[in-house]
Amino acid sequence: MNEPQHISSALKEVLEQFGIDVNQPLTVDQAAIQREYGVYDVALPQPWVDEQMKAGFDPRAHFVWCYDECKIFGEPAPVTEAGDGWIAWQDKTNWE
Repeated sequence: MNEPQHISSALKEVLEQFGIDVNQPLTVDQAAIQREYGVYDVALPQPWVDEQMKAGFDPRAHFVWCYDECKIFGEPAPVTEAGDGWIAWQDKTNWE
């Protein structure tokens, strides 16, 4: 399903203090913490999820909904390399 994300040594230390197995793939929440998103929600808006699924990508394990820049409505924020790639692909295809 998801490839394990590489975690920083600081996050690894904190996770180990709480008894979390650092050899397991990160949860979406843990990946968001590692990317230092401030205010975010792991629950994604269903219409947005449906739109991504219709385009051929399941975003649920790759994004959080972030309120750092767009404080009122939020925006999708990738937490995996696949999410980064999806954003890059969408940016490219939207400008062509």
